[in-house]
Amino acid sequence: MKLAWMAEDIASARRATSFLVALLVGSMLVNLILAIFAVRLSGHERIVIVPPSIHKTFWVSPTG
Repeated sequence: MKLAWMAEDIASARRATSFLVALLVGSMLVNLILAIFAVRLSGHERIVIVPPSIHKTFWVSPTG
C-alpha cells in the first residue's frame, strides 16, 4: 500500500516538474521575442512638437 502511495507521489512530482519546465520554456521564448522587438524598435522613436496655435503637427528627425 505504501508502494502505491509512493508511486503516486513520484508521478505527481514528475507532472509538476514537467509543467514547470513547460512554463519556463514558454517564458524564455516570450522574453526572446520581446528582446527581438525591443532591438528592432530601438532606433525608431519620433518627437512630436506641437506649436502654441495648433494648425497641424509635424515631425522632427534627429540629426546625427
